[in-house]
Amino acid sequence: MGLNCRCYLQDLFVDKETRRKGVALALIEWLAQDAERNGATRLHWHTPQDNVTARALYDKVAQYKGYIAYSRRLNAAT
Repeated sequence: MGLNCRCYLQDLFVDKETRRKGVALALIEWLAQDAERNGATRLHWHTPQDNVTARALYDKVAQYKGYIAYSRRLNAAT
């Protein structure tokens, strides 16, 4: 991997019955360690602004950078 290689966490879902038991934290920590072992210098992800449960966890393990993501749907060429 390159000098400025980043790891993007696309989605993180935890089964409803196992939520609030440290599973999400363990998954993030495992991914961070694995990404670091493979040369990544940054792990990043997005979450909805109103997802307060996820944000409470993310605030413990990462730094909120103040960005809000925008997306625009485009008509696919047929």
